[in-house]
Amino acid sequence: SAATNVSTSSLVTATFSEPVKGVSGTTFTLRNTSTGSAVSATVTVNAAGTAATLKPNAPLANATQYTATLTGGASAIRDTAGNAMSSTTWSFRTAADKTAPSVTSRTPGPGAHHVALKSKVVVGFSESVKGVSGATFVLKNLGNGKLVKATVTLSADGKTATLKPNAKLPK
Repeated sequence: SAATNVSTSSLVTATFSEPVKGVSGTTFTLRNTSTGSAVSATVTVNAAGTAATLKPNAPLANATQYTATLTGGASAIRDTAGNAMSSTTWSFRTAADKTAPSVTSRTPGPGAHHVALKSKVVVGFSESVKGVSGATFVLKNLGNGKLVKATVTLSADGKTATLKPNAKLPK
């Protein structure tokens, strides 16, 4: 509880004082504390019934507070004798993203020859980015040093930027 700088790929575990039953994806949950949205995850219990693991189906968001909940009660988590466990919650915060994005692909590639005059320039990034615009992603005519007028778009997932010249490129 109250852990900080937790890896976004961490598993969330709960250890019980005795074997329990009734642990599932509905009785062991994880939520983004700020938005209240549930995290899609798979929940497993060890063979002894004394530990449960919640594995998120995708990496958690960086620098985000999460709340884990174990739901007790007669129809939820209880011991093997049927005694209801009290519900319990705890929170933790994931680490901030400190890794800069990198370019993973470029089309046309560096040093490409015989590129079609109507070609788009497409760049792929290692992670979602923001701030891509006609001011930050430009194409320059090496012959005269002038910028090529173009429209720049960023994919919905933020991982691909496309520069489409407004006219055919000069030969």
